[in-house]
Parts: sequence; structure tokens; C-alpha cells
Amino acid sequence: MFCRLCDEFEEIAEKVLTTPASTKELMELKAYVEKVESETIFTLERKLMEAITTLTFLVEYTNVSPVEMRSNANTFVWYNRMHDIFEEHRAIITDKQVQFEEALEVCHHNL
Repeated sequence: MFCRLCDEFEEIAEKVLTTPASTKELMELKAYVEKVESETIFTLERKLMEAITTLTFLVEYTNVSPVEMRSNANTFVWYNRMHDIFEEHRAIITDKQVQFEEALEVCHHNL
């Protein structure tokens, strides 16, 4: 369960941190991030809480290896990094938006 969550956080981070090559990609990425921040992240938080409950049960009744614990801990690392990832996304988007606007102004001045 933790591996799937970790994969989901990684996939989100990878997509969120892409640099859009066009205004269309910029708008699509902004919409994607809005949905992730307003919906998806809460679903992942709920899944993470469920996984914690399962892990707590397993730790009480079985031996969990250090390797498994580190692997599970990686999910929490990703979860905790998401705020910074979204902030980095905003910086990328702001930079690209300025670049696209400047390019548009150059095009208009050349007409």
C-alpha cells in the first residue's frame, strides 16, 4: 500500500515539476495542479491514514524489517515534500508565464 502511495506522490511531483513548452501546456498544467491541490491530495491523505492504520496493526502482530520500514517511511517523505513541490511548481509557472507574455509582446511589436 505504501509503495503505491509513494508511486502516486512521485508521479504527481514529476508532472507538477515539468516545464510547459507552450501556453496550452501551461494552462493544462495549472488546471492539473489546481485539481491535485483541491482534490487528489486529500484522497492521498486519506489513503495514507488508512495505510498508517494497517501498518500499526502489522507492527503489533508481525515483525516488520528495517528495509520495509524505510520503504514505508519514504511515503511520508514524499508527502512532506509536496508543499515544497507545489511552491516550486508556482515558481516555474510564473517564470514561464512571464516568458510567454514577453514573447507575445515581441510578436506584436514585430507586426
